[in-house]
Amino acid sequence: MEVRLLLILTSLTLLMSCIDKNSGYYRNIGEEQPVIYHLLIDRFYDGDKTNNYLTDVNNPYGYHGGDLRGLLEKIDYIKGLGINAVLVSPVIDNISSYVDYKGFKHYGYHGYWPEDFDRIEENFGDMKIFREVVSEFHKNRIAYIQDIVLNHSGYKSVWIEKTMWVRSVKYGGCIDNDDLKMCLFGLPDFKTEREDVRRFLISKYANLLRDAGFDGVRIDAMKHIDEILIGELREKLKTINSDVIFVGEYWGTGSNSYSLEIKSRYNVDMLFDFEFRDYLSAFLRGAMRSEVFVKYLNNRYDVAEKGFIVFLNNHDLDGLMTHFKDMDEKKRDKIYRIMVLLQFISGGIPMIYYGEENGLEVGEGISNRRDMVFSERIVGLRGLYRQLIQLKRSGILNGRFESEMREGVLVVHLKRKVDEILSLINLQDSSKEIEIEGNRIRIEDNDFVMVRSSQGKLDYIIPR
Repeated sequence: MEVRLLLILTSLTLLMSCIDKNSGYYRNIGEEQPVIYHLLIDRFYDGDKTNNYLTDVNNPYGYHGGDLRGLLEKIDYIKGLGINAVLVSPVIDNISSYVDYKGFKHYGYHGYWPEDFDRIEENFGDMKIFREVVSEFHKNRIAYIQDIVLNHSGYKSVWIEKTMWVRSVKYGGCIDNDDLKMCLFGLPDFKTEREDVRRFLISKYANLLRDAGFDGVRIDAMKHIDEILIGELREKLKTINSDVIFVGEYWGTGSNSYSLEIKSRYNVDMLFDFEFRDYLSAFLRGAMRSEVFVKYLNNRYDVAEKGFIVFLNNHDLDGLMTHFKDMDEKKRDKIYRIMVLLQFISGGIPMIYYGEENGLEVGEGISNRRDMVFSERIVGLRGLYRQLIQLKRSGILNGRFESEMREGVLVVHLKRKVDEILSLINLQDSSKEIEIEGNRIRIEDNDFVMVRSSQGKLDYIIPR
């Protein structure tokens, strides 16, 4: 089942093809493939200095000033990339206190330590600006997916004392090796198996959707939440916006039959593919035989097209390029471009982590949440992203998939009704020539070309 993104009259709402396209608040006017831009509010852009209550840019675990006003001011930048959907970190009020960590005061700048479910985090703004942000994205035909936290509250939150509803390290009830009843990272764990807890959480996020009008939710730590809650929340939110989509974060899933079962069991529209980046890294480092990687690509494509989000980096994992830290910078930058290409042509829904389009270094540990830099580190990279985003959105990078090794070059075929898109990837340290349709194509070292083949004629897509 092909996943598509529906342009709507006042917003662009992501949907699976099984959803009634005439339902919900919006009237649909067209279809596109989704490309998601993932950002952390605090690390993106500071648009309002008056709400920098806890800002300390010298504290890697503290607030750095990014806020909802900053998103509003940078919508043109996001739109300029060609993005048609954003995934935004949680906006709910977080604990105002901190925990001591590695000699620093660790605050809830990331949004994953909620406390007051009726308020927007004051360091980010308020409900008025939140509504304005969502509305402005809609005016620019960009869907807004809101990250939400159902599994736990923040350290030192008032919820620790509510022992009927919460299990905690302080008062007990945490069961290690039990996905549902463990206290993830020692956080106070909501007893989502309780009906009254589920009713509470559902009511709060229903209010948030009703007030702000966003288009979807990302379910954080879904593996640790009672399945009944996900179903009940979906049912409730659909009464408010029948087009609302659910994105599940279930640690370790990939584009495979096991993960398809999880996706079906939780009834989510999209699920993250954690495997892709690991296979990609192993192959490009020479730690995986080419025939193994080719087989993996060929086996995953059809599953990936059933709603799996493919990413290179996110806020929870060490940066992918840290796997290549012993490689010289020039070669690393070339390898990075190849990663981006494979992300867009290998099936699934591409998700760009903020700054990737500029070559922002996503590091290890806390360095995977660096402050956004809007200038290019790798010259021309943003242009490549724009081109691939447009190709993906338009459906050109979808077709019958096949990959193979030919004369030492990875060849990826996307066979369509009237033509074929071929990507030729040279991972050798010297240039290579390969014959396609009777034409000799030269590929520089650690580089690629993309061509369109139709009726024996080749047209270059990348480079133009």
